[in-house]
Amino acid sequence: MRKVYFINFLILSCLVNEIYSITMDQFMKSLDMMRNGCTVKFPKVPVEDLDKFRSGVLPDNITKDFKCYTKCVAQLGGVLTKKGEISVQKSLAQMLIIIPKEMHETTGAAINACSEKNL
Repeated sequence: MRKVYFINFLILSCLVNEIYSITMDQFMKSLDMMRNGCTVKFPKVPVEDLDKFRSGVLPDNITKDFKCYTKCVAQLGGVLTKKGEISVQKSLAQMLIIIPKEMHETTGAAINACSEKNL
């Protein structure tokens, strides 16, 4: 009986993942919304730095405002604990909802790599 429940759980998990995965276009639009929401709060962060960050490159000079901007994005992404720290569990759970399926493997690996380094 437990085996049947487990199999049903696995099937349901796969279906939910398929239903709730977003497209790359939806993902890019959500990034735009987060960027716009956080840029207003931290206008001193140069657009060039935000463009680099979006493509996966950190700016040469990481300012306090840039750090606050990234925290703002993390808050909007729902991956922070009540103490304002990045939660690996929340990050992995949110990844399934807010990241396109084709990016799950690399995103999950990046989250786990950061957690292993205690960043």
